[in-house]
Amino acid sequence: MRRASAFLAILMAVLLLPVSLALAQGGSPAGGTCPEFSGRDSFLILEAGKLVDTKIENVTVEAWIYLRSLPEVGEVWVIAGKPGAFELQVIQPDPNHAPGVPVALALAFHTDGQAPAGKVGTKWDGSVSLGISMGINEWHHVSASFNTSSDVAGLSIDGNLRTSRAIPDAGDLVYTRSPLYIGGVSGREGSYFDGFIDEVRVSNAVRYKDNFKLPRGFFEADRSTLALWHFDRDKGFYADSSGNGNMLMGKGVGFLPVEPAGKLPSAWAVIKSGR
Repeated sequence: MRRASAFLAILMAVLLLPVSLALAQGGSPAGGTCPEFSGRDSFLILEAGKLVDTKIENVTVEAWIYLRSLPEVGEVWVIAGKPGAFELQVIQPDPNHAPGVPVALALAFHTDGQAPAGKVGTKWDGSVSLGISMGINEWHHVSASFNTSSDVAGLSIDGNLRTSRAIPDAGDLVYTRSPLYIGGVSGREGSYFDGFIDEVRVSNAVRYKDNFKLPRGFFEADRSTLALWHFDRDKGFYADSSGNGNMLMGKGVGFLPVEPAGKLPSAWAVIKSGR
């Protein structure tokens, strides 16, 4: 009997370890579950779907993120983006140019407008960065947008929005059928993500034009939503809650039942069900 009790205690400890880790970090503010990214060769990819096939005009890409470490100088960690069109990034600025800034949120974008005088090429390839103090081991809501009618880019963290000046002759975002990546770009050196990403939404509109209240619970789909992933189940793929059929596939992505504190029973149910 004692051996059985001891074995049961050990088994319970092992089964509850992921839950304990998840609860220790506070859980995703949206609730539910989310994928875990662990650096090199760990990403989600969308290769077919409406988001790949549709020309994107105005764009907003947003997510909840949780960093366990920070990128090195020169590394570009991709939260979500389509290479050749737009990417929401976390970067480590050159300390010679941005002293005292531990990390920056950046939007990289490619448009079909004429390059400004002095720039090489016929397309405007630009980026806008926002120096912020983003701590590790805590959740942040981040967003990036580009308005092709006003040529203004916007970046936000935790509801605080900053916008760029109008970019002369920027034009429209380049139409590309490149895959969409979350958590890194396959084959790109220095493109990693170490931590958790939850509730990714891509919209064909500029959602935030001023400071805003943070979304509560799951993000919602509306007529401007091109893709939306809640990440509430892990089967090696993630369904698109926008109804547009953008199914994500995972590579090297872990999974923890990241639940808000106080939801131990539901997290335990997830483990037992094998979801």
